[in-house]
Amino acid sequence: MLRRVLLPECLVEQSGARCLDGSPGGFFFLPANSTANASKLVVYLQGGGECRTAEDCTAWRGGAGPSSTEWPAERAVDSISELTSSLRTNPDLHDWAKLFLPYCSADMHSGQRRTRDKALGGFFFAGHSILAASLQHLRNLSDYREPTVVFVSGSSAGGIGALLHADFFARHWSRASVKVSPAAGFFYAGVSSLPDWQASHQTPPHNLGFLASWDPYIDEGCAAATGGNMTACTDAHLALPHIKTALFLRENLFDTAKLANCGLDTRGPLTAMQNAYLRRW
Repeated sequence: MLRRVLLPECLVEQSGARCLDGSPGGFFFLPANSTANASKLVVYLQGGGECRTAEDCTAWRGGAGPSSTEWPAERAVDSISELTSSLRTNPDLHDWAKLFLPYCSADMHSGQRRTRDKALGGFFFAGHSILAASLQHLRNLSDYREPTVVFVSGSSAGGIGALLHADFFARHWSRASVKVSPAAGFFYAGVSSLPDWQASHQTPPHNLGFLASWDPYIDEGCAAATGGNMTACTDAHLALPHIKTALFLRENLFDTAKLANCGLDTRGPLTAMQNAYLRRW
């Protein structure tokens, strides 16, 4: 079981590391259970969608929820393959140290807002701030050991966060070998939505990007290369050339959630036009 670690109030005030409702961010941690792999760490960023309107944010219950106040003291993560302690299902990472980063910010782990956003329901969006403060506070734990090898993963919104922070993790653990394998994030191939494709229009990349009101984190390397272009640094097919850390992206070729985001409902028989779009996809 991983134990809960809430960020101390002084660090929350200093960094702005708050969940959606303003409660302190935090993480779950378990030291390695073998001497041989005591300096190896697997990091997992939780997913859970995002919210883009005041109504959506009020109703959002993705990830670990909008508040840390009811997080359990311990968390089992055997359903997450990268974190399970099962030798059979996780032979390479089962006995490594484990860091689970809960998702309570509804901003794809990106935000840096230090004040409530009145336009979006009066909530905080501080996903990046929580992540950065968690890595800082992790080093204060008595059973933490500075890693020589780090494997970072995450799915959905956590996959987006893992990709966005790949070089950030590598800089934080600059003496370690850091590799990142995001799964099922918003990894689009630059294909337009179905309605735009039918109209021979190119869908603007920012339609699926971050909200400026989140004050999203942009990695310094990508920011320098693109003049701080938020869209170019968050959409995977545009950001990849600017990421230096070793990556292995995992994606379902026919991800029905992404297809639905682009206007293709795969639950019923497809028309000839829809089939043509699917082939284009």
